[in-house]
Amino acid sequence: SQSGGGGDPVARELHRIVTDVLNEMINVPIKGSGGGGDDDEDEDDGTDLRSAPNSYGLRPLLLKFTGLEIDGETNEALHAVGAPGCDGAATLSKVVDEIARR
Repeated sequence: SQSGGGGDPVARELHRIVTDVLNEMINVPIKGSGGGGDDDEDEDDGTDLRSAPNSYGLRPLLLKFTGLEIDGETNEALHAVGAPGCDGAATLSKVVDEIARR
């Protein structure tokens, strides 16, 4: 992966914005060791979906998917169809909105 968007100033600025938003909204270190609040619970069974941090101390962004779609003239694109209503989808939507706002 290229770092910083190469020589194109627009690509560099977009890379900076996306990186900043991801660091502010998703790559947030876990404070303490006790896990999250009510926002991190799975509606189905009450388990804490984001309680297991990775080696960097960050919680993963979990998304539920309902299917896959193939797109393009030669079927070159595969899209995952997200399930609405899960915390991960709401978070991802907020991230995209913030990137667009900036």
